[in-house]
Amino acid sequence: MMPKSLAALLLIACAACWGLSDQDDTAAPVVVITSPAGDQVSGTVSFAATVVDDSGVDKVEFWVGQTLLFEDPVSPFEVQWNTVNTPDGPINIRVVGTDIAGNTRSVSKSVTVSNAPE
Repeated sequence: MMPKSLAALLLIACAACWGLSDQDDTAAPVVVITSPAGDQVSGTVSFAATVVDDSGVDKVEFWVGQTLLFEDPVSPFEVQWNTVNTPDGPINIRVVGTDIAGNTRSVSKSVTVSNAPE
């Protein structure tokens, strides 16, 4: 498997050969949060997204509130989120997808953390 930086360099070199550049790509990636599926979370849950772009995905950021939980450069885009470290109650989770050209799209979802014993 080729290192990501080498693959990106080859992609840029090939684009230059064909007269293409990152400036030709103005479309942001498509971002969909696929997990958690419900609106209530507890314990450790999968936080996952599908991110696609015609020029390629550079990175995907997973945010819990204002905290960057994880940055993933390789598909499948997923992180295990230990919700015990997050206060109980509603919180926004967000995924930010960035393509090779630097275009970004952010998608968020509100979930309720519920770890307190009943």
